[in-house]
Amino acid sequence: MYEIEDLMEKTVRLIDKSDFKPNEKRNFIWNTYDLQNQFDCSFTHFRLMDILIKNEYVQLYDVEDFPLAKAYPDYFAELPNKEFDYINKNPLEEWSETNQEIAYWDREYNKIFADFGSEFYTINENDICQKYEPFDFGLFVIKEGRKQNTKSIVYHWTSFMVIYLLSWFPPKNSTNELKARYFSEIKKIFHQFDYIDHKALHQGLDINYIPETWLEDMSETQKELIRYITQE
Repeated sequence: MYEIEDLMEKTVRLIDKSDFKPNEKRNFIWNTYDLQNQFDCSFTHFRLMDILIKNEYVQLYDVEDFPLAKAYPDYFAELPNKEFDYINKNPLEEWSETNQEIAYWDREYNKIFADFGSEFYTINENDICQKYEPFDFGLFVIKEGRKQNTKSIVYHWTSFMVIYLLSWFPPKNSTNELKARYFSEIKKIFHQFDYIDHKALHQGLDINYIPETWLEDMSETQKELIRYITQE
């Protein structure tokens, strides 16, 4: 789902340019990638690795310095021969719920990377991952988009929330409750910008021009919110 990958990349760039404290930026970036991982997306960290390093979102290790290197010497001795590899907590076993990825190797950088939130990320030990619910995070991003006068973020995140999030994370709230909690404020922000010449990243992120065939498959809540948001 490259359109979501592109949107999350723009979101990380927005967070990087924000006035938030470093620990807050790391947490917002973590939430961005956590949400991206709910969809069928590729691993995209290396598109923005300079930003991730600058914000200390990743910790870099030489192979021999990684904490598991002595416990699994053969695996780590072979690692430099690989272009890229995910490293599980037990690197000799397949990924599972009890043996998840804790780092990754990249030959171009010649480093092992541990992301913020990994048990092997130790450079900001007092930081914690505070998970946002998808709709709360969406509202946060749209408000930050307005603050930075970035209409592309406002437009695409509004579209993403209605077209994707409402499908993938159906809320228990009524349509009126969703309006009160999220979309009333989003609508006000949305209409602060002019989208006449705006080109969407993807048809699925284009709330002003949704094909009729798509609308037929949407819920009544989605249809009502599309009408509500797009009509001034």
